[in-house]
This record gives sequence, structure tokens and C-alpha cells, in this order.
Amino acid sequence: MLKASGIKAQPAWIKRGVFAPTLLIPGIKAPNHAIVWAEVNGKTWWLDPTNPVFTPGRTMSDLQERWVFVADETGQVKQETIPAETPDVNQKVTREERFSDGTKAQVELNLELANDPLMQLSKDDQHYGKFSVDKELCSQFAKESQDCEIKRAETAFVMPEHYKMTATLTDLAALQKVSDQYIYHRSSDKLTAIWKMFSAYRREGNLADVFIGDPQTILLETTLSGGNISKQPLHCEIRSPWFDIDMKSEPSKDDSYHYSYKKVEKVRWLTHDEINSGEFKDLIDKSVDCFEKLRLNVQLTKK
Repeated sequence: MLKASGIKAQPAWIKRGVFAPTLLIPGIKAPNHAIVWAEVNGKTWWLDPTNPVFTPGRTMSDLQERWVFVADETGQVKQETIPAETPDVNQKVTREERFSDGTKAQVELNLELANDPLMQLSKDDQHYGKFSVDKELCSQFAKESQDCEIKRAETAFVMPEHYKMTATLTDLAALQKVSDQYIYHRSSDKLTAIWKMFSAYRREGNLADVFIGDPQTILLETTLSGGNISKQPLHCEIRSPWFDIDMKSEPSKDDSYHYSYKKVEKVRWLTHDEINSGEFKDLIDKSVDCFEKLRLNVQLTKK
């Protein structure tokens, strides 16, 4: 079909899945899947017609970092390598929280997805239905979500370069009440879940390598208001072979408080030896410490 459309394309054979073992002996029993090599505007595309979603120019996660056999016009087969994708910005979140009553906050959120997270959203819409997916999204947007309303377009087979959605909701547990004080603390949510997972891995003596997904960049901008927040500016900058993390926070002149968070995930896999290394422990400790410092005392604004 591609050739009939004037696009240069050839059949290819591959080991599909999260992990493809190193090819020891080329042969017809090594691959388990057929895909298509295509040249589009001078660039190589690896196309899998069996996948339920498609982002132009993006290789699906289950085809990256592995060998592949490609046939030429004469029927000769050569071995090539499909690289991992680059850590593009796959998730960008702008979030405003206004503290209103006790531990509650009114939340307005803008979310922009691309690449693998967007393809996963489309697959979930197909499998579970948009209503169920939106309920799950609402549970991720707050510790205790109420009156959550999401506005987004229908997903389709072909994904756009960027996909936007908005959400409004009430977070019933935006603040923790400790004695007569209210505390804002991000250490208990999914931003820190990955470090808790790796700490448990080391503590429990796990042995397996860990797949963490496509390389990606996650951006978060949060503004807090509705209370007097007194806190010195915070700046965390963490560099490692696996993750780069930057977090900055500062009070604003209008009594609001703003912080930004950026995480670059640079690899798809972490080996057992890497996770148990001293350098990785240092990464965990610095990341946890960064979030521990983002603990804010909030004096609610009297109505």
C-alpha cells in the first residue's frame, strides 16, 4: 500500500515486546513479528500496522532498542538497529490550587500530552471507554478528588503532535492538618512514588532489571494561592546517568507561591547493578530530600 502511494517501503522482521534479547545467531526463528521500514521525507519510520494507535514519525515503545531484519528490493535481508527515542517533552502540566476551606483546594489544571503517554490514553479510551478513563484521570489529579470535570477532544487512531485537556476539581486533601497548622506537602503523591519504589527494591533485595518506559521529559508548573505561605526559595538540581531533576520554588509578590518541576528520564531500562550502586542511592536520597524541603506551612486567608 505504501509503495502504491509512492512511499519507499520494505518488509521487516523483529522481536516485538518490552525486551528483545541480543541476537546470537540470525535466523527465521529469532523474530516474532513483521513490521514495515519506510522512508518518509528523508527519515526512517518503523511502522507496525497491528498497533491500535499511530503517531507520525514515532516508533512504538515495543519496537525500540533492538535488532531488525529488513528486506531490500532484490529480496536480500540485512540487519539494522532501531534506536530508543529521544526524551522529548511527553507531559506538560500547569496547575493552579486555591486553598478554600480547611484542607480543601479548588484546582484548575491544563495538561498537554505527546508520544507514548498520548498513545496510551488513546488505547485506554478504546479499551475502557472515555468515561472510565476520565474517572481514573480525576483520581490521579488529586489526593481526594471531588466534582472533577475534564474537557478534552476524542482520541483517534492517528495522534496529533500535542494533545491538550483541562480539568477543574476540588481536592479534599490538598493540605494536611497538623495540630492547629495546615501543611502543603508533595512527598506522598505520585511524583515521589518512583523513589519509594527504588528504595523498596534495594531494601527487599530484588534481583530483576526494571523497565521504566520510553525516555521522556515531564514538566510541571504549580501556583498555590488562598493562604499566606512563608518559605524561602528552593532550588534542587540533580544530575545522573539515568535521571535529571530540577525543581525551583519561590513566593510571589501577590502572596501566592510558585514552583516548577522538571524530570528527564534518559533510559528505558535500569539494571540490578545500577539500582544497587552507590551513585543510584545518592540519586534517590537527593530526590527524596528535594521533595521533603517542599513542605509549606499555610496560613489560610480569612474570608
